[in-house]
Amino acid sequence: EIVMWAVLLIMVVTYLFSIIFLQGVSIYISEASFGDPFVPDLMEFFGSLQMAILTLFMSISGGVSWWDVVKPLMAIHTLYVVLFVAFVVVMLLAAMNIITGIFVNDALEVAQWDKDFVEMKDKERTKEILSSLRKLFEEADLNQSGKITSREFQTFMNRGDVRAILSTLGLEVPDAEGFFKMLDVDHSGEIEIDEFVVGCLRFRGTANAVTTESAMQRM
Repeated sequence: EIVMWAVLLIMVVTYLFSIIFLQGVSIYISEASFGDPFVPDLMEFFGSLQMAILTLFMSISGGVSWWDVVKPLMAIHTLYVVLFVAFVVVMLLAAMNIITGIFVNDALEVAQWDKDFVEMKDKERTKEILSSLRKLFEEADLNQSGKITSREFQTFMNRGDVRAILSTLGLEVPDAEGFFKMLDVDHSGEIEIDEFVVGCLRFRGTANAVTTESAMQRM
């Protein structure tokens, strides 16, 4: 959108400058003496509004030499030379801003895409972890009561495959009994699925925190 407005501004500025040059050239030609050497060039570059616009466009795009355009304008008045130089400077700055805007806009879009992609991957990873934790809880709940006792939990945690799965989820449990007490937030002596899942998510990737808090639970 910013680029669109910049292009529109360039078109408007070019149109306004074309009218200014066209008026000056028209007055000069109408008052010029027969055989004036600058009239043919002025007619070629500024003979009509369309040609004036095209001449200015070619001046900033390399289609025509600046000197070829400036030389006949000098015959009219130095002011038109100043206006021509001002036009070129303004257009070059505008072009630079457009190019910068395009690159910045593309960079922002790529950054946003990367952010969205990372967030999507994080959500997918979280869903996978939640699913794995629910399956572990159901497997540990031997009597399908919806709760895990301390004995069930410790027996379950002594299995090497269970520790391996938890390790892949970023959860290291050096002390099963202490970890059970950490998960049992209501101190009921049993942990429900919500306590298990939320607790495991809380201590993911924090093996030291698990060890420290387990020790505190024993005190």
